[in-house]
Amino acid sequence: MNKLRISHYIKVLFREGTEWEYKGLLPVSSSAEFSIKIYSWRKRLILLAPSLIILYYLKNGFSIDFMTYIMTALAIFIGLFTNLIIVLYQRFATLPKGDEPNQNSHLNILNTEKIKNFIRQFTFVTGKNLLIATCIIIMLSIFMMFKSLATLNTRQLEFIRTLKDINTASATLFLKALVVLLVRFFIIYALIDFSVLLLYSLGSLFAFLKGEYKQET
Repeated sequence: MNKLRISHYIKVLFREGTEWEYKGLLPVSSSAEFSIKIYSWRKRLILLAPSLIILYYLKNGFSIDFMTYIMTALAIFIGLFTNLIIVLYQRFATLPKGDEPNQNSHLNILNTEKIKNFIRQFTFVTGKNLLIATCIIIMLSIFMMFKSLATLNTRQLEFIRTLKDINTASATLFLKALVVLLVRFFIIYALIDFSVLLLYSLGSLFAFLKGEYKQET
């Protein structure tokens, strides 16, 4: 019986999504390929600052209404963009293969390759964003199951002052607060990353369409 390779597929999707996030639509040099990792880590560091600031000012966590709204919006996004990816794949399948005889000019060949790379770019970047949206829904669903944790005010907690204060109750409360803060941080970070990737996908889509429309005129 074959084992589910969920972690493998997730890693591949994140790797390809991150790579195409910084790739151009035409072949680039190896030095530009190497800089993808630098840009990726730079983006992660930039996203840390607003995530930590929001986490600090988010005293009572996420309200139930907010979590419901975000989950509904993400579910709609997943449905719409999954269909869009399927439509783009159908378009990709109609493009001429690289080994097929082609009587078009070199410019048309480059244009076809650019269209293929755009579909690959949009598919992998949006696929990565779909995975991020799914993870956010899962984490918010867990939060909604434990409403007391979702609205826990961590700012009211105090550190222990003496060793006598260390007991089972204080240790449990510390672990609970730590888990809540970590989950809140990852949700905030993922929401910001999701928004950035969504703007990137929409921007690249309309920029590509603009270039195609110019060629037709």
